[in-house]
Amino acid sequence: MHDMMLPLLNFGDLQFPELTGSFIRTPDDAENDKFTVEELRTYWKTANANLAKHMDNLLPEEWLEKHTSISEEDFAEQASRNRLSVVISRSNHISYHLGQLILLKK
Repeated sequence: MHDMMLPLLNFGDLQFPELTGSFIRTPDDAENDKFTVEELRTYWKTANANLAKHMDNLLPEEWLEKHTSISEEDFAEQASRNRLSVVISRSNHISYHLGQLILLKK
């Protein structure tokens, strides 16, 4: 998902489109075990570093620009659907899953 945020936030193309099918379109498919843990960790670190680089370079007003999944017309009426809202929403979603993992450990 972090790699998919690059085009969503208008930072560029996916770096690892080969992961989309395995982890987004058909995440429960047994064929998805074709990536090693080491490969996935490398992909994750690379995607996160690229995303962080772009985020670090945004000016405050650029956070309030539209993301790529909303049209200009809709954004004119719903300016809260901006880059910042995407990052906040994604962070909340990740924290939810972190809570699930903590419960699993108990």
